[in-house]
Amino acid sequence: MIEDRSEVDVELVKPRHALVLGTTLLLASVVLAFSVNALTAAFVLLGFVVYVFVYTIALKRRTVWNIVVGGFAGSCPALAGSAAAAGVISLPAALLALLVFLWTPGHFWVLAYRTRDDYRRVGIPMLPAVLDERSTVRAIAGSTALVPVATFAFLLTPSFGLAFLGVAAVAGAVLLLRTARFIRRPSMETALDGYKFSGLYLTLILAGAMLDAVLAIRILP
Repeated sequence: MIEDRSEVDVELVKPRHALVLGTTLLLASVVLAFSVNALTAAFVLLGFVVYVFVYTIALKRRTVWNIVVGGFAGSCPALAGSAAAAGVISLPAALLALLVFLWTPGHFWVLAYRTRDDYRRVGIPMLPAVLDERSTVRAIAGSTALVPVATFAFLLTPSFGLAFLGVAAVAGAVLLLRTARFIRRPSMETALDGYKFSGLYLTLILAGAMLDAVLAIRILP
């Protein structure tokens, strides 16, 4: 067992190797998407541009709203998937993309709350590293609470049914309870608890949407 971590031989990924790998994966994904249709390739490329150039390069070191704008990159897979499956952007796909967009800030802000000192040291203005704790907690709580509220608004369309409603109700209630716990006692523990369930929440919501689609197919005449 090595006691001194400085003795561990760690080989870092060289920037040029990372650039080559990233460029290769980007080109491969765009080519594969274009083999389906141009709209799919456009959304794959758009997600890349927003994440790398808009969020990471242009906004991340300049504004506390970086992740709000950058969150659109996470919405692009839903739009690309709809383009691949149907050749158009369907209403369910647009709503799911909106959900991911709304979910992103609170999810990453609560994680940044735990590592806010690290962000301060490197000069990255993530919201929890810039605002005072009270304002940070309010921003996280408000952003997170908006997600289940917006999810129920999806039921105003015929695209989501009872299976989705059941999953959204249970998962949304738990998400709000975890958020309330964080509001009452902001700490590393409650922040991590909220962050972990936030990721699970999105998984459950997407699974509920897929379950709805499967059930709809099975009951078709």
